[in-house]
Amino acid sequence: MLAEPATLPIRPTLNLFEFDLQLEGNAADIERVHGDIANLEFLYSQGIIPRQDIINRQNEIVRLEEAREQILQRREQSIRDYEDSVYRYYDSVGGAERNRETGIQNQRNRISQINFTINGHNMEIDRIQRRIRDLTEQLEDGGTVEVTLDEYAFANHRVIELMPGVTLGSNVHEGMAIMETSLRNNRFIIEASFPQADRFIEENQTVDVMIANDRFEGRTISVTPTGARNTVEIEITSNALRGGEWASVTVSGGVSTHPTILPLSAVHEDTNGYFILFLDVEERRFGGNHYIVRSMQVEVVRRDTSRVAITSRFFGLDLPSGPIILNSDIPIQPNMRVRPADGTDFSPAR
Repeated sequence: MLAEPATLPIRPTLNLFEFDLQLEGNAADIERVHGDIANLEFLYSQGIIPRQDIINRQNEIVRLEEAREQILQRREQSIRDYEDSVYRYYDSVGGAERNRETGIQNQRNRISQINFTINGHNMEIDRIQRRIRDLTEQLEDGGTVEVTLDEYAFANHRVIELMPGVTLGSNVHEGMAIMETSLRNNRFIIEASFPQADRFIEENQTVDVMIANDRFEGRTISVTPTGARNTVEIEITSNALRGGEWASVTVSGGVSTHPTILPLSAVHEDTNGYFILFLDVEERRFGGNHYIVRSMQVEVVRRDTSRVAITSRFFGLDLPSGPIILNSDIPIQPNMRVRPADGTDFSPAR
């Protein structure tokens, strides 16, 4: 079937023989009429025939020449039709060959699919035959089959618990889950949730883990935002754990000092980043002071649930020396004139 040749159309042919015969006959007729005219002119000179006989023969020559032109036109049209037919022929041949190649490739693909199906059936036959042998051995042993893990697998797995209803000596069915195991590599993963405000928690950070009365050292491997909290995955290594124990995780940001530490209420955030509001004191002309609200962009260095350490966003620009605003009884914004709630005595804000 693959070697079957493609069905090709019949190649067109060009036949100009009929036109050539017509042209040859037309030329003979024209030559004959010219001979007749020569004879008629002699008779006309002798006064034997009228001039009209010569004119009639000349008109016949004109008709024969028009007929010759029509034969030539039909001959040229036949040649053009032949050329168009040849173009269509080669196009059809190309299409037939492409269709044949497509059909051959489809057959090859079908054969591959059949081979794949045959291999799958052969594997299924092997599995069924093994199953028959196992069942035969089970019948010979009184219906009991002992199953073991693959070679070296037992050394790498630990049985965590048996499934409900499964005890020593229970009869189980094929494909039934009977126990839960875990890979025995002494590595365990803990998932803990922390507020997103605790931004000091980072990947590859050491943490303390308490399980029962034992303390372990763990390492953070990922920090994933989930709503307003961060889910932290912590890895610990121990040969004293089985998995599934409850753990208490403590993450410390370490000890560090910063020149400027404020309550969280002192730092605000907008589309441009973090900023603080502070008071700019201006002396009155006739005594006393005016208090103007100013703002400054800052960078948050570290923060916890109650405090934040900041620095100036722009290099070389110091933080303001004026009192930093922690809260107010009305909404305020930069360049507003305000009055301190406790007079003019300010407590250090840092």
